[in-house]
Amino acid sequence: MSDSRAAILGRIRQSLRTAHLPDAGDLPALDLTGLRRPVRSGLVDQFIAALEAVGGEVVRAAGADEGRARLLELLWQSDAREALVWPDEELPFPIGEALRTAGVAPVFARLDGDPVRRQAQLEALDRPAVGVTGALAGLADTGSVALLSGPRRPMTASLLPLTHVALLREGDIVADMATFLAPETGFLGRNPVSARNLVFITGPSRTADIEMVITRGVHGPRRVVVVIVT
Repeated sequence: MSDSRAAILGRIRQSLRTAHLPDAGDLPALDLTGLRRPVRSGLVDQFIAALEAVGGEVVRAAGADEGRARLLELLWQSDAREALVWPDEELPFPIGEALRTAGVAPVFARLDGDPVRRQAQLEALDRPAVGVTGALAGLADTGSVALLSGPRRPMTASLLPLTHVALLREGDIVADMATFLAPETGFLGRNPVSARNLVFITGPSRTADIEMVITRGVHGPRRVVVVIVT
């Protein structure tokens, strides 16, 4: 060990011997009761404002029929002939038959665990114009949507396409992260066995280079649209 490294480590050890670290009993208790109280008033408007502030888009729909119609409009805008989607059972309302009737082929991404076959499957998918997923919840304070992945809920549908459309029930919009994580809301109790990871998506993908030039869509979707269904 070099003399300089030994001297640095010696100073660190000496500081730790004299440092005062408070016991847990010395710290004030945090009261999260107010944060965890479900508040419906104004949550949807707050969610929309927060999402639009970071470049996301919101479409509102009154029921499943209007939700399907709004989704088809988004697909036509993107000139999509196919869409990378979650199965109907994992969405707030079924879309498969409506897509096929409109001439849009639903594609279900099922990736192999073997790295070589998985890479070949990803290359075969190329980069679809649109991906459609459900959303476990929406956070009103940040405009984020929570996605819980699983065998039938691949994250490729939200990461790979240029446009990600998330279908979100209005009743699943909560005030903030503390409310979402609170046991009484029950969000984390859904599909606990099949769940692989939980992600929070806040607007389109942004990447900055060393000159701080922002580019959208490099590491994820260029466009994020949340369809809120009552």
